Amino acid sequence: MIKYALEDMSNMRIKIIRTGGTIESVPSENGLQPSRADFSFIKSDHEIKYAFPFTVDSSDLNGENVLNIANIIKNDTDDALVITHGTDTMCYTAAGLSFLLGNIGKPIILTGSMYPLCDNNSDGYDNLQFAVDSAQSIKNSGVYIAMQGRLIHGAKAVKMHTHSVKAFASADGKDTPFPNATGVGDNFNHNIKIEYITPFTTEISTDNADAVLLCGYGAGNLPSRLKIPDNTHCYLLSQCQVGAVNSSLYSTGVNAVNKGIIPLNMALPSAVMKLAIAYTYEKEIAKQIMQTEYCGEFLC
Repeated sequence: MIKYALEDMSNMRIKIIRTGGTIESVPSENGLQPSRADFSFIKSDHEIKYAFPFTVDSSDLNGENVLNIANIIKNDTDDALVITHGTDTMCYTAAGLSFLLGNIGKPIILTGSMYPLCDNNSDGYDNLQFAVDSAQSIKNSGVYIAMQGRLIHGAKAVKMHTHSVKAFASADGKDTPFPNATGVGDNFNHNIKIEYITPFTTEISTDNADAVLLCGYGAGNLPSRLKIPDNTHCYLLSQCQVGAVNSSLYSTGVNAVNKGIIPLNMALPSAVMKLAIAYTYEKEIAKQIMQTEYCGEFLC
């Protein structure tokens, strides 16, 4: 776990932004659905306030929701913020906030649970308390996911498991402190496409997208047969959740780069959110943005 210097903030104010997700869900005849849970179990010597921008299953989360959270944070005067969030899209929100907020000057901690608080064995109690403890004790500014006693860099986080409480990890296996960051933009372009490569893929259909993110094999490889449309900005990541991309390792990776495809050494959620922000700019500027590190998002 990352260790940080402590600040003397005897009159600290912490805001918890509650967005729904499993942690606040309750059973219904159609399965778990988000509700409002009792957070009175949280222990803190500091003032805790709440905001309720929306309550959703995180599978229903969209770009406007992420922008809503970012705007709340930008206009907030509290010293630290905790965001309770569903786990399905938590990594996307954490990455999006990392690029939208940059060096916001305060810790932003996302947390949630794999089992709801209405379950006596829920991991949500420990995760939320850990998030609050982290928010009130770390000096480092930036966006983190707090799960199972670990703080994971918001632009490197990936969800690895469908139901284990140890579902989250860093995409390079390291608990990296959030650096002094620069924001990338303040909006999303929805006209981007993500395509997984399989043994049946022979060509890329761009559907007139402004940019395409290809999820290739291993260290960053694509089949040599793959046809890439001209004048299309294509980027390449690995389908593997953990590990760095190295497209120079195999001839199939080198061939992809020679076709003009740009390898990205990033986690998938981070690459998706950065791509959506970058392509709110003119295309050549967006290409430069995608190859520039802004908040420590490149994997080691």
